[in-house]
Amino acid sequence: MPRTSLRLITLALFTVVLARVPAAHAVDTPKSSLWHGGWKRLDGSTLRKQPRTRSTPPAVASRAWHRFRREHPNGDWRAVWDHDTGVPLRVYGGGIAVPGATKDAARGEAAARSVLDAHLDLLAPGARSGDFELSANHIDLDETLRTVNFAQRSGGYVVRGASIGVRIREDRIIVIASTAAPAARRATVSTLLSSDGASKRAFTHLATAAPQATLSVVKTTGPFVLPLMSEEGVSAQPLVFEVELESALPFGRWSVFVDALSGAVVGRRTHLRFSQAFLSVDVPRRHPGRGRETVPASEMDVLVDGTIQPTDTDGRLRWPEGSTAPTLEARLSGRRARVINAAGPNFRGRYVADADASVVLGAPDDALVDAQLGAFASIDRVSRYIERVAPESPVLTSPVVAEVNVEGECNAFFDGEGLHFFRGSERCENTARIFDVVAHEYGHVVHRGSLIEGAGRFDPALSEALSDYLAAAMTDDPGMGRGFFRDDSPLRHLAPEDPARWPEDVAGDPHSTGLILAGALWDLRSELIRSLGFESGTLAADRLWFAALLRASDIPSVYAEVLAADDDDGNLANGTPHGCAIQTAFARHGLAEPHGGLQLGSIRFGGNHARVAVSHEGPSCPGGKVLSAEMAWRIRDGSSTGSEAMRRIGSELVAPMPSVAPGSVLEVRIELQLESGEQIQRPLNPASPWYEHYVGEVEPLFCTDFEDDPWQAGWTHELRDGEDRNGADDWQWGPPAGEPGSGDPGSAHSGTHVVGNDLGQGLFNGRYQAGKTNALVSPSIQVPLGYASVRLQYRRWLNVEDAGFDQARILSNGVAVWENAAGSVDRPLHHEDREWRFHDVDLGWADSDREVVLAFELSADAGLDFGGWTLDDLCVVGVRRTQSEWASSPGHDGPCSNERKPPCDEVEPAPPEPGPLGPGCGCTSAGTHATGSSPLGLGLLGLLVLLRRRR
Repeated sequence: MPRTSLRLITLALFTVVLARVPAAHAVDTPKSSLWHGGWKRLDGSTLRKQPRTRSTPPAVASRAWHRFRREHPNGDWRAVWDHDTGVPLRVYGGGIAVPGATKDAARGEAAARSVLDAHLDLLAPGARSGDFELSANHIDLDETLRTVNFAQRSGGYVVRGASIGVRIREDRIIVIASTAAPAARRATVSTLLSSDGASKRAFTHLATAAPQATLSVVKTTGPFVLPLMSEEGVSAQPLVFEVELESALPFGRWSVFVDALSGAVVGRRTHLRFSQAFLSVDVPRRHPGRGRETVPASEMDVLVDGTIQPTDTDGRLRWPEGSTAPTLEARLSGRRARVINAAGPNFRGRYVADADASVVLGAPDDALVDAQLGAFASIDRVSRYIERVAPESPVLTSPVVAEVNVEGECNAFFDGEGLHFFRGSERCENTARIFDVVAHEYGHVVHRGSLIEGAGRFDPALSEALSDYLAAAMTDDPGMGRGFFRDDSPLRHLAPEDPARWPEDVAGDPHSTGLILAGALWDLRSELIRSLGFESGTLAADRLWFAALLRASDIPSVYAEVLAADDDDGNLANGTPHGCAIQTAFARHGLAEPHGGLQLGSIRFGGNHARVAVSHEGPSCPGGKVLSAEMAWRIRDGSSTGSEAMRRIGSELVAPMPSVAPGSVLEVRIELQLESGEQIQRPLNPASPWYEHYVGEVEPLFCTDFEDDPWQAGWTHELRDGEDRNGADDWQWGPPAGEPGSGDPGSAHSGTHVVGNDLGQGLFNGRYQAGKTNALVSPSIQVPLGYASVRLQYRRWLNVEDAGFDQARILSNGVAVWENAAGSVDRPLHHEDREWRFHDVDLGWADSDREVVLAFELSADAGLDFGGWTLDDLCVVGVRRTQSEWASSPGHDGPCSNERKPPCDEVEPAPPEPGPLGPGCGCTSAGTHATGSSPLGLGLLGLLVLLRRRR
């Protein structure tokens, strides 16, 4: 699809780079879309929730990546790539020597700038060195890990959320991070909307959408460049103002984004981000159903005879000796927390205290008072926990404001400024009385307040994961949120039997997506406890958690940041002290390659064996050993199944081919069991989970490898129908570009050329068009007599949405003979090939057809679009009839029956030499046996007869 047209429809597509001021995070999602709907897509498009990632560089970055590795050859460098932008989110490895850069800030900045300048084509394609200015030069409290970050500008304007940075350990750069916007737009206009004008337009927009709100403008920032990314991988970079507005009654806070050039409202988002996560609090035994305990009123403000005086950390209050018993008024405020009661006056505990008296503040039977006391005690407890893990965290310098007993039920949220907890109901407990809920919401406070600006980012799903981990770690229980529904069942579980994995379990709800990372962090904690003991293991895990909180920009970037924090010698290529535990935990959730970077190649058949290349990248870890390898197999018609053990021979896993009848289509799957308990399967395509292999002799009737122009050889392509018939279909011939976000290959299966939907050439983006049906149609392929079946055998790289939305079909003479699979609404089954796949299709040919016309069709709805068809090495082949098949053919005596011998002017001449049909069969005239009507098929015949006979 042409990029020029896409830019016109993407100005309202939002991505998480907007979140400088974080959205409010909550445990439930009320139904009001204005107050609790998150991002509002004004054009109906889909916001990218998380970056789609890949472990191999896209074609557009290959040259820059190879140059980087060539210039730094000793690093064993690896990267996590943003599938849509082609930029490496994190590059990590053995390191680049930068003497003195760890302790010396100036040297650290110079070293980071040098790497940025040298590899700008890799880290921010299309940008200039002058577009980046220093935004952070931070060294950890123990002065062992330095973070240097440069924020991106475009035409003098800040590019929101875009930066390049490095991590330096032991005077070596071991991680390079990039959230840069490739080819960021450089605004050159001289006349922009004023800040006041933007505020007025935002106010008018929101007042129209929410007439019941009492609105006021909080602040206006900008203009700045806003990189936008849709779920389809479509990007735009408008210059915008951000106008923050709030409503006192009913309460709400929004950001409205106004285009600084046109004045149009690009979109809006509410700061009250809700989801299905339900937070609850207990004071302090997690929730009221688990009983109560007395804890110190630590650092609480107390009015002593008219003067505010805080207690100490043990809850001890002192006054001058010899004084009479003072009048005390305990207030739920102090150095760490300030509690506000939304349902009435704030709690005041008034007492007359004798010396050495014990005063207990409590109201277990009054939920509204108990919620205030519980929130104060829980925040104090979590704050002290953070102080132990990360004493340098800025959030410890000021109290956290918590509003409790908010009107409503089953929720709590963080709005970027403070915490808010809802009252109880018959269904749900008052969330301020549930410790897990308070700890979770405080996790958002720590994330927002501690991250290194520009290096880390307040991504919603990332923050939900970090906050879930904090609550679970503090209770030593992966069942987070017990007591929320007035029982002891968890709201979310970080260690279920079926762990959440990336990217299969990425969902619209950031709480659900967050369980992928939260589960990985919990598994890492468990591994470290096993190896280090409880005290040392939990502290090590929590410090790695905090390192991720400081620097990660999204869930896929956490793995490299945790490795960098764990490193002790400035070289990630040789492993880290706890690298194998990290590897094990993150691989279990799809966030790292399998143990030691286990790599499997594509399957190959030959010599009665199936072979798969196997290798490791990176340090080998205990548990990474392959305990067993099997090749599961089945006949495609369901007649037989079985398995064959695979043996390691050199760098390959080898299995004998099962003995099956000729004419069968054998399907196989590789299954590996690792010592760690991890299971690995190939192929990696849930919609097509078996490799195919045709068993038996076939004869090529028509073949092409698409190296010559198919349009000159009789192939055609057309737009068949759609929501509109404007424009052209998107079938192209040439080298595949591997456009980021399309899923397309970066090279042909053989040679250099392929045919496919939108190969990404010129102004095209690699994805098929929405709302249209288009087709590639073959020339007429003549089929001589004597074939029991005619089959299509070719190589495909197909990426298409679930068949419930988009349909990819193969048609033979107008009849569909294959189509992509369909899943369900909750779990769509997208067909995403990650390698060139051999595909055999029975064309359902009958003698009466005498010719075959193929069509590869793709029908798309108006939503998500993928890369579509990519085709190479295509053959139409025939399987000869046997003598017995001739004999059983109704009405015919055999291969030379007079009734089966048509006139020579109606068919291809028969071969002059005796063949499977017998001498003289076909017709009575001598002639040359042809294998197809296309000149391309004839030209390739001599070679393909030898190459295409296959087992």
